[in-house]
Amino acid sequence: MDTGNRSVSRSVLTYEKGSFFPHPRDLAQETCWQLTVDGEGAETFSCSPWDLEETALGILFFNGRISRAGEVSRLIIRPEQGLMEAELTPLPPSPREKAVPLALQASQILSLAAGLEAGSGLFRRTGGVHSAALARNEKLLIRREDVSRHGVLEKVAGACLREAVPMGGTVLVFSGRVSGEIVRMAALMGCGAIIARSAPTDLACRAAAEDGIILIGFARDESFNLYTCPDQVVP
Repeated sequence: MDTGNRSVSRSVLTYEKGSFFPHPRDLAQETCWQLTVDGEGAETFSCSPWDLEETALGILFFNGRISRAGEVSRLIIRPEQGLMEAELTPLPPSPREKAVPLALQASQILSLAAGLEAGSGLFRRTGGVHSAALARNEKLLIRREDVSRHGVLEKVAGACLREAVPMGGTVLVFSGRVSGEIVRMAALMGCGAIIARSAPTDLACRAAAEDGIILIGFARDESFNLYTCPDQVVP
């Protein structure tokens, strides 16, 4: 995981009590990229400029192009051009991870939500990034940050592929709003539960219920809302 500087400082004008005054603020970094596969099909996206190899692996995974890191025979990242070039080597198909039904205790849910929050120093400085982690039991296995809600899950999935961390039967701990697309991505990773600090949409609730994924929102301090699978969460 990249540990370099992840924010830039900018002088802004802050309005307070009837007047403006200069105030330095930290901003989260964002860069624009194109990803080509075997020289074709440029996909344009933006993300935070760290853990870029993991971002590329995650995009290829969620697009159904790869199921393991070994299928990427070559990956060239050209920061000056905003270009990622991937070359794939066909391998025997590997089955997608399937969401595994889980049983969670309320104390586990609160502990995992607090663990993600405790490591969110960049968000506290900038207010401009999302955090996500995969957890098993009460341990955060992989944790990443990105300016994009989708991008942070791509980084998490890419890290799991690169480090050969099984994704099936894990809990996704997430800082942002849970849309139907976030549930889809969690299901592709094989997550059995989503614990989010923010709210889910109605589509997210329907999708999670159909996939048998525990969906929890507003997990803050000592409370949370349970939207699906009530028989799988012990108070």
